[in-house]
Amino acid sequence: MMIRSIIFLLIINFNVIHAQNSFSIKKIDSLITILNDVNVYEDLGEQEMLRLSTEVYYQSKEIQYKKGMVKSLVLFSNIYLEDTRGNYHECLNKVAEGLPLAEEIGDYESSAYLFYYKGMVLFRLGYKGQAKFFFDKALEISSNIPDNDLKGMVKYNIYYGFSGLSPKDTVAELYYGKLMYNEAKKLSKKNIFRSGFIAAANTYIGSIYSRKKEYNIAETYLKDAEIFQKEVRDKRNCVSIYLEMGIIRQKQDRNEEALEYFLKAISLAKKYNMPYFLLSIYIPTSDVYGKLKDYEHEAFYLKQYRNLSDSINIEEKKMLRNNFKKINNEELAASSVVWYYLLAGLFFVIILCIIYIIWVDKKMTTKKYQEEQTLSYNMDGEETNNTIPIVNLNNKSLKSRISGLFKNGNKKALQFKDVHTISTEKKIDIVTTKELEELYQLAYENNLAFMQGFKQKFPIFSKGIITNYPNWVITELEVCFLLKLNLSTKEIAQITNSSIRSIESKKYRIRKKMNIPSQENISIWLNNLTF
Repeated sequence: MMIRSIIFLLIINFNVIHAQNSFSIKKIDSLITILNDVNVYEDLGEQEMLRLSTEVYYQSKEIQYKKGMVKSLVLFSNIYLEDTRGNYHECLNKVAEGLPLAEEIGDYESSAYLFYYKGMVLFRLGYKGQAKFFFDKALEISSNIPDNDLKGMVKYNIYYGFSGLSPKDTVAELYYGKLMYNEAKKLSKKNIFRSGFIAAANTYIGSIYSRKKEYNIAETYLKDAEIFQKEVRDKRNCVSIYLEMGIIRQKQDRNEEALEYFLKAISLAKKYNMPYFLLSIYIPTSDVYGKLKDYEHEAFYLKQYRNLSDSINIEEKKMLRNNFKKINNEELAASSVVWYYLLAGLFFVIILCIIYIIWVDKKMTTKKYQEEQTLSYNMDGEETNNTIPIVNLNNKSLKSRISGLFKNGNKKALQFKDVHTISTEKKIDIVTTKELEELYQLAYENNLAFMQGFKQKFPIFSKGIITNYPNWVITELEVCFLLKLNLSTKEIAQITNSSIRSIESKKYRIRKKMNIPSQENISIWLNNLTF
């Protein structure tokens, strides 16, 4: 009798627990549905989304509902990725926790998204090779998603990630942009994301054609984007549409129409807290006001740009510092097999380089003299000897940079120590190979003596740009000097501990200050400059 009673109580208890779990699962699934709605950012905002995602996670964990845990971790990853403060470390933490759970329950959609988010974090931190590895992984997993709509949405996002890996290759950008558009068009008409996806893809393709100066084609895509965008309450994509339309109108000298688009874009960018878009809009808005001879507003928007740019630079440096502190080398190295082999290969190359340097050094000591060839010019500026000195540099990167100056720049911009005759009318700096090597070394070491060293070795150039283009900011002048040495944007960013976006902004201001045409290579232009 007692045994029957115990069994009966156990059955009752199991049924009660099962009923409670079923109720909790339904509640959790309802919250997940709300958080995946197309207008969720518009309706709830980021903070409320974080709160609800946290509730979903802990309720799911309490009853060991793994699907709920995975879906909440995907939501967390997306929110942290798109956070304006760049909370990349938290994003990677959620990805690391979510991937094994998603694999365990066979949730291919969540696995693909989590790999995509990890790739996006690494891409934004400058690790393009690793980012591509995770985009490839996400694309491979997405093929297993049974639901065609879910599969299409995942692939749309992954193609967007791929498109960013080649920012100056318009062929590659158009290829991935059209893949995005095709995936969006294939979504069923009942899919609530379809219109927004088509609008965003059209906007992206339109912006590429605008950069290619094919304005009629660009405008067609942008107008289609605007039509589909009307069906979506979240109007963030309209910022991009209005910005691109404004730029096209500005290029066509239809300045009043351009201004109307820019002001609408500014209004929406402020509403949705999109500071990087505001940074992109303020300068063309200022330029348009200048063309309309409204100098008060021209100065106002230029000041807005400077204030926001300084603020973003400070926040950007802080964000990158925090992320690099948290995302240590061990974590990044463990992120892919590719990285491991890259390090092993690099180590092997370094060993070979050391052996080669020792061999060359030993060989050089046995020689009685080193043959030098010189590049010189007569008083009329005609080339008298078509050779360049043989330079023994241990650092391959220094050698390639010096070589780059001769390939891409004005050969007359650099003269060697054996040349003592030079036209005073030309006013060209005389710089030896050794002095160049020392200057590059100071630059790569981010040595405080670099600025002074550059002024000593390029006195005519330094004095010329400071005299002819006054009101330099010290950081802009430093970037200008580094560009004169033919360093790339990425190299300058590494040397100055800045972001690539920050260096691009400084290059833009240098172009404006010195009236350098946008189609000109800035390093070549500086090397061709004479005073």
